[in-house]
Amino acid sequence: MEHPRQFGSGSRHDPTVVVFLSLYLLLLAFFVLLNSISQQVATRAEDAMGSVNSSFRKELLVDTRRDTNAAVDGTFAGADSFRQTIRALFSETLPVAQLEWDDKAGALRATFPTEALFAPGEATIRDSATALMNGIADSVAMAIPGVRFETELLLGSGPALPRDSGLGSSLVVRRAGHFARELRAMGVPATAVSVGLRGSAPETLELNFYARDPERARLTFEAGGRQP
Repeated sequence: MEHPRQFGSGSRHDPTVVVFLSLYLLLLAFFVLLNSISQQVATRAEDAMGSVNSSFRKELLVDTRRDTNAAVDGTFAGADSFRQTIRALFSETLPVAQLEWDDKAGALRATFPTEALFAPGEATIRDSATALMNGIADSVAMAIPGVRFETELLLGSGPALPRDSGLGSSLVVRRAGHFARELRAMGVPATAVSVGLRGSAPETLELNFYARDPERARLTFEAGGRQP
């Protein structure tokens, strides 16, 4: 006959108690493990959220270009500096000029007597306007990525524009051509100079200064606009 095992003082011990206790401790350890896994670690949670936020918080590029290809305040980098340079140039070389900002055209407009720029009765630039021409050439010829500076001369031709037959001999036409050639000779790109005539008093002219998006200027021309 098999004798039960003797423990310690010889009292009989039931093995089911040991098995039950072992299973209980194993189950307890399992729940402790589940609890520890389910708890969030603050640093890991912050890192994960930071990664998600960095992916979805990137600012979208906004197209700030208007319907016109002319620049307005803040549209192009360097536009404000360009206009300030032009204002300072006229203040130093031709204080009689009236400068105003045309918001609709996106242009800084200078209006002054025609003979302040051209010699009386001639198509040539007068000597006293040499500093002004040099300043215009230096300002318009500046190279900044993504922006093109331009100048536009508008000469008054009187109540009516010259007839086709008399264009070659017209003083206003010869002055317009001389102005463009002078700036070209100073290194200004052809795309940055434009001239035109308007039906107004020939004693006064306008000089407009633009800061344009080159791509918009090209599209405007292709769509039927005037060549800049």
